[in-house]
Amino acid sequence: NLTCGVVGSVCEPNYQGQIDHIGDLVIESFDTVPLECAPNSGSLTLQVLDNSGNPDTSTIVTLDGNKLRFSPALTSGARVTGTYQCTEFINSN
Repeated sequence: NLTCGVVGSVCEPNYQGQIDHIGDLVIESFDTVPLECAPNSGSLTLQVLDNSGNPDTSTIVTLDGNKLRFSPALTSGARVTGTYQCTEFINSN
């Protein structure tokens, strides 16, 4: 399994266990969040809270274009709040 993904079988009489496992993996780890646009320089403010509601000072957040990347990945129950501004481009043809 090269991608460390869920391995299942199309021959299973019930897919529920495989689907539950996929759902658990999605909930357990979240490393990228897309934004609507690339934020204007200096306009991004974020707060990361752990699953207890305390500030998470161990998570490093980097901005990659219009994506936030979290290292280590966010775990179940983590919360991210923030604001950012985008420049609107006006086509002046």
